[in-house]
Amino acid sequence: PRPAPGKKKPHRRQFDADGMIAPNASNAQAFAEVIESVEAPLAGTPGCVVAYGATGTGKTHTLFAPDGLVVQAAMHLFGKQEGLRCSVQFVEVYFEMLRDLLDPVSHVTLRGGGRHKTIVYGTVPLDCTSTDGVTDALRTGLAVQSADEPHTCAIFILNVSLPGSDAATPLYFVELPGSEGLKAVGVEGVQLAELVCAYKSLSTFERTLKVIADKKIKTKPPLRESKLTRVLSDVFYGGGKMSVLVHIGLGAAELSRTNASLELLQFAMRVSLKEAKNEKGLDQDTVSKDLQNEIDAFDEASHSKGAEVEAALRAEIVRAGKGVDNAAALEKQVAQLAKDHDALAKKASAKVGAKSADKPSTARDPEELKIAAETHDKIMAMRAQLDAARKLRDEVTVMLPEIAAEYREL
Repeated sequence: PRPAPGKKKPHRRQFDADGMIAPNASNAQAFAEVIESVEAPLAGTPGCVVAYGATGTGKTHTLFAPDGLVVQAAMHLFGKQEGLRCSVQFVEVYFEMLRDLLDPVSHVTLRGGGRHKTIVYGTVPLDCTSTDGVTDALRTGLAVQSADEPHTCAIFILNVSLPGSDAATPLYFVELPGSEGLKAVGVEGVQLAELVCAYKSLSTFERTLKVIADKKIKTKPPLRESKLTRVLSDVFYGGGKMSVLVHIGLGAAELSRTNASLELLQFAMRVSLKEAKNEKGLDQDTVSKDLQNEIDAFDEASHSKGAEVEAALRAEIVRAGKGVDNAAALEKQVAQLAKDHDALAKKASAKVGAKSADKPSTARDPEELKIAAETHDKIMAMRAQLDAARKLRDEVTVMLPEIAAEYREL
């Protein structure tokens, strides 16, 4: 309707999309919109379904509900291809660290796998031959994932293998953290750090779409700046199929967050995923894989070196403690020997004086001279040991700050 006289015309914006799903629609209707991406692994190309939107708009229900897209995708693939095999991985990105939701004690890392592929290494994949296996894995992972961590990024991976082939093609289901990002107010400390790390995955994903969508931007997509985009690199560079489901809230209170979500939708609509080559015509994956392998090797070497330095530091601390203890013990022994020497010297002098009164020309008793000489030698040897212990103590005392500084720098 036209605005009343004297009132400003309301500001309206138009957003383009491939389709719209009503608030009361079922997950089956949502699945119909992403079926092309779900079937991509059957053709040997990676597929990806991304749930994007503000916190509380239903992303988890869309993907991981008992009738969500993960379960429906498994039913569809097993029903469409006889003899299909798949393995399941379920990880989350939290504080830019990966955690295996199917085996929380495992150590998960990312490694280059060739052909623009990043391998999620260290997880315990579950082999599934039916939808029930996928459902059980999903239920196990959701039980581990904390409900009070809304800023995590969940990634469910179906590695699809066709009959007669050992090669597996991934199908990703990604629940992004809330698109409100760092606009939350009243947070600080650990909560703010959590938002920053969560927003890194989200912002890198957004920037990747914008760089690929805008042909005027000459920089390369920032795929290696976050764990999420590294995992999805084969989708962006391997000619994969990606469907982005933008979840929005209803009502005037959600207007700003809805606009922010729909802004990303416009970039996603202009994205064309294809094989990327660098300026020299080289396969960029060959270059990036070599570099990533060097980085992984350096990480392993640095961890090993760090352990060596820490062990050396602890050994020097123990050595310093022993040096101080030895110095104190030697000082006591030298003091006691000095007392014994003085007593023997006095005793010998007294005897010699008494004999000299009777026989002035008589020599000192050879046995007493031998005892005095041995005591003197013991004192000199102990003093040498004491000097060595004090020197060791001083050297270690000087070295400890240097070793600690090197360890902190490493």
